[in-house]
Amino acid sequence: MDIEELPSCVKSLSRSSSLRAYGKLYQATPNRDLPTQDFDEHNDRRQRTRCVFASLCCTLAVVVTITMGTVLAVRRRNGHTSPPSNLQSSLSAVAAACNATTYPDLCYQWLSSFPNANDANPLTLVDLGVKVALNHVDEASTMALKLFKTANFTNFTRQAIEDCLELMDMSHDQLNNSMSLLGSITLASFNSSLKQVKRTLSGAMGFKLACSEGLLEVQSNGSTVSVLIQSQDKVGKGITISLDLADKLSIFGNDLTSWNKSLPKTQSRRLLSVSTLQRSDQESSSSEFAVDEDGFPEWLSAEDRRVLQATPSAPTPATQPSSLVPAPQSPPPPIQPSPSVATPSSPSVPTPTGGAYDVSVAQDGSGNYLTINEALAGVPSGRSTRYTIYIKQGVYNEYVSIPSAMNLLTLIGDGIGQTVITGDKSSAQGLTTYSTATVAISAPNFIARKITFRNEAGPEGYQAVAMRVNADQAVFDSCSFEGYQDTLYALANRQFYTACNIYGTIDVIFGNAIAVFQSCNLLGRLPLSTQSNTFTAQGRTVASDPSGYSFQKCTVAAAPDLQSPPYSVQSYYGRPWQAYSRTVFIECSVSQVINPAGWLEWDASDPFTDTVYYGEYQNTGAGADTSNRVAWQGVHPNMSQDEASAFTVESFISGTSWLPNADVAFQASL
Repeated sequence: MDIEELPSCVKSLSRSSSLRAYGKLYQATPNRDLPTQDFDEHNDRRQRTRCVFASLCCTLAVVVTITMGTVLAVRRRNGHTSPPSNLQSSLSAVAAACNATTYPDLCYQWLSSFPNANDANPLTLVDLGVKVALNHVDEASTMALKLFKTANFTNFTRQAIEDCLELMDMSHDQLNNSMSLLGSITLASFNSSLKQVKRTLSGAMGFKLACSEGLLEVQSNGSTVSVLIQSQDKVGKGITISLDLADKLSIFGNDLTSWNKSLPKTQSRRLLSVSTLQRSDQESSSSEFAVDEDGFPEWLSAEDRRVLQATPSAPTPATQPSSLVPAPQSPPPPIQPSPSVATPSSPSVPTPTGGAYDVSVAQDGSGNYLTINEALAGVPSGRSTRYTIYIKQGVYNEYVSIPSAMNLLTLIGDGIGQTVITGDKSSAQGLTTYSTATVAISAPNFIARKITFRNEAGPEGYQAVAMRVNADQAVFDSCSFEGYQDTLYALANRQFYTACNIYGTIDVIFGNAIAVFQSCNLLGRLPLSTQSNTFTAQGRTVASDPSGYSFQKCTVAAAPDLQSPPYSVQSYYGRPWQAYSRTVFIECSVSQVINPAGWLEWDASDPFTDTVYYGEYQNTGAGADTSNRVAWQGVHPNMSQDEASAFTVESFISGTSWLPNADVAFQASL
């Protein structure tokens, strides 16, 4: 990077996919007045992060040059370098790498614009791909901010743009995290670092998807936001290219001739013109990071492994052996959502699970605060230890948002149906789905125990979120999520749910998170007479995205109001919100509530039946019979043990490295 390309703050230091509507069933009339927001702080923050980003680029260039140069030198000295292949001699590094992506032409156009990109090593190309995505996010954010300040939009449209500004800020942070991970990567941490890079890119993709969804909701109501939709399309393609490059590097290493062995099956994909490149029908995303018995990538040479084994590495965090992980709690019995009754004047004050707490909330004045939001306002900043808020029995009519700055926060209640946080926002009120959440969690390492989260809008409210979660390493233990359509928005990043009840009708759990549910109850409720129930709508848009939903040892059943319905209701495991939607049910108890077909198309014109991954493994119960499942190419009604093992706590969310810190029961493997 030339100095003249850097922001002034760094110069002084260095002198160194088509979008798709989310099945909106109600055309709402906007009627909410939104206050105009001052975004000067937004711009200042953006400038500071650009400076940090540019500094990281400089550091990365040095690290990559030294690290990868050492590897190549080792291979040359020991005769491990293969003669150039026809591919490598006929294509630049950029062209060869871009041919392994979903959008090869765009990839080549964007990456080759960087100086010396054609001679770059694969790790540098991944870094450049992330930089491209970051640039597109910043461009889209600038455009949205300008329109928000100047254009005469309806309140509904302004809400969608405001959502996008928040989501793009979070996407910006995720991509910056990816840059930091790539800048600090070493051969010893190569496998784990690239896996985490893919997770952060997946989070950025989830935020892009949520922004695009809101814009499409607005457009379906007559507003013209096509320029913003187009900008989000570029963001999505930039993140997709970054994910594809990181995926191929993690699987095949530096050998660019191998990168095309596993290409995503996409109708729009077209290779750059080299006759030796062929498409494969195999999804790249199904390949995990293959390692040998010493934990190194399989593609490393024997000499490279010896060098690494002789090099001291930083100690890794202690993990809890699988044999010592507490067995999961028995699933709580299905309960009917508790009615909204007056709070008792003298609620009981048991010691909450988890021991001591820092402050308490009680509506009768017996705690430190009367409301949850007052308690959150008092959370000290700059903490390095966990902070716990005990919420005593009561029904709290509050909208709660926990920002990313509130790391290491725990909320503990008195139990399901005892401590209730409730609201009633819905799309029928002219709101975006994103903004209807009763509770929204962005803070990493968040824990909730023994609390009910509810949206009381009812089936007539259509999209109405009870809980929205995009925090990484979020844990929900013995909680209840109660709503109808779109109850639980598992939006992005790693999430774990255990011993929870999840109630709803249409797309009960939706989003692009990497989530595992253990010993939970999925309970279908009575929808409107023209509707069917779908328990999931996972939003994976690209084959290299590591996102998906895994349900292990869960119960799938009918809530009391659906056990004797007044009209026929069909219920399904889920439907594909996006092309590569991925959901599995493992060792679950499935009642007759599930239709024998198992899965439902999103729509007949573009059903995504070939590219989804929907799996079942050793389920039991009247609804577990797979003999009449839909015959889609992407449905796997009888997964093997190895296939199912890829979706466990240990494999899918690397939970053995962080769940022990949450003091929560979990099962690491099958």
